[in-house]
Amino acid sequence: MAKSSKPISPKRCIFYDLPKKTSNEHIWGRWLRDYVRADRKKHHIHLTRIPSPKLPNISELRIRAGDPIRANVRVVCEDCNNTWLSQIQEPTKPILIPLLQAKRTTLATSAQAQLAKWCTMATMTGEFIDRDPLGQGVTLAERQFFWKQSVIPPNWRIWIARYRRHKWKGEWIHFTLPILGPEDVPGLEPGDAARPNTQTTTFIIGELYVHVMSSSGHPDLTAKWVWPAFSRLSRVLIQIWPTKESFIAWPPDSLTDRDADTIPTLFSNVVDASSRSLLGRRIF
Repeated sequence: MAKSSKPISPKRCIFYDLPKKTSNEHIWGRWLRDYVRADRKKHHIHLTRIPSPKLPNISELRIRAGDPIRANVRVVCEDCNNTWLSQIQEPTKPILIPLLQAKRTTLATSAQAQLAKWCTMATMTGEFIDRDPLGQGVTLAERQFFWKQSVIPPNWRIWIARYRRHKWKGEWIHFTLPILGPEDVPGLEPGDAARPNTQTTTFIIGELYVHVMSSSGHPDLTAKWVWPAFSRLSRVLIQIWPTKESFIAWPPDSLTDRDADTIPTLFSNVVDASSRSLLGRRIF
């Protein structure tokens, strides 16, 4: 007699926040393998977290087996995967393919907004590569706003660039921290880690380089962030959300390895430096 299979307990969908049967969600979409090489044996993920005031940073480099294109997470229910998430993927394909391959194209504001939705989707699901709750800086409220309104949360900014890889090995670089208000601090005991509400995510697919920043704890932080004046970064990074340009000609000049390494670490370095006293102790 064949053994009866035990039912699989459903997990919580990160958008519904209800127990539902989850499926493997490819962070960038399985279809990309038709347009980008996916034969790498390993890839690098760099994670940095500031847990809370006065606690030391947590920083780790993980080397994962397989090609990053194949990365998936089991945190999205089948309903989301097969409906509205799929409806983001499909119209983004003709916009995305020329960018991955550095082919000539132009991006009108509508194309930029559609691409930004795809970047948002990848960021929200990709955060769960890191299973530590301190590695998830996008809040449930932001994910549900994106799901229900089909609009990127207003406290988000997204940039793209072209990057032709040389020696730099980064694939997915993620930084999280909590920005606390006066009402949050009294509830924390000494040594407690606070739930993060601010993050930056950087990922590279083909020759497309994406950098995403969001903060539900301090929206002005993202709105007022500027790249160093007169630096290459202010010229080679192109903001697609909120849209600024009526159209973008592609491909632009490529980032250097130094550019690619500086972009994901600059924000975390600024935050870390400003949070320390003259004696080097963390004060917030």
